[in-house]
Formats: sequence, structure tokens, C-alpha cells
Amino acid sequence: MAFRSKSPRRVVQELGALTSRYRVLRVEAVDNIMDMRYLTSVCTALRDSHWDLKLFFEVKANVSRAQLRALKEAGVTCIQPGLESLSNHVLSLMRKGTTMLTTSGCSGGAFITVSTSCGTSSVASLASETKTMRSRSRLSLPSVTYPRQQAG
Repeated sequence: MAFRSKSPRRVVQELGALTSRYRVLRVEAVDNIMDMRYLTSVCTALRDSHWDLKLFFEVKANVSRAQLRALKEAGVTCIQPGLESLSNHVLSLMRKGTTMLTTSGCSGGAFITVSTSCGTSSVASLASETKTMRSRSRLSLPSVTYPRQQAG
């Protein structure tokens, strides 16, 4: 399945229309990963809109501190990075464009810097993944930690 996304303009228009129509301030975009183009277009428009929204998005695990800052400034208060695997080999099989080091770094200090809360999802196993690969990933799980959301 090819990656699809709405135009940045359409995203902002629909957010405005839906939050106004249903009088809600909390919006969760689920079952899709944020288009990385939105980090400059949609996030900038949301930041400049001065809407008091609380937003949730799924993001790629290799999101940078600067990108996290842009999300926070746009009103994103919760993210879910896709940590599909803690195995470089499995990540390459999935063609994720990230490594275990980048993926595990996503869970660390960058979130503390921007005070964004975080949840994760992961893939339990792939058909092409060996038992040894699954065991190594399972043993790595205790080393992945997430900071608590900071008050204020």
C-alpha cells in the first residue's frame, strides 16, 4: 500500500471545521503516521492559529528534537513513535529507514526537552524474523524507558 496523506491546507481546514462544529479541543489522529511535511506546514499553521488544541499524532521513531519542538509549539501534547523493532536487521527488513540506536534514542531526553508525553506501539514479530532476533529484541525491552509528562 502506498503512503497517502491529505494536503497540509486540507488538514488545517478540517481541524478548524471539526473542532468548531463539535466544540472540542482535544484531537487524536489515529491509525496513521504523520506526514513529515506537516512538521513545517501544518505545525506552523497550527502554531500561528493560536487555537488552544491538545493534539495527538503517531510519528516516525527517528523524529528529532527540533521536530519535537515544532510539534509542541503546534499544540501536540502526546505522540506515539513507531518503535516497530529493537533489531537493526528487522528494521532493515521492514524498510523503516531507521536503526535501533535512533529508535531507542526517540524514547530518551528529547521528550524531556519538549515536555511531550509519549506512548509507543511495536510489532511483535515478522514472518521473516528468526527466533534469535525476537529473543534479542525482547531482552532489549527493559532498557527502553519513557519520561513521565512534566507538570505545568
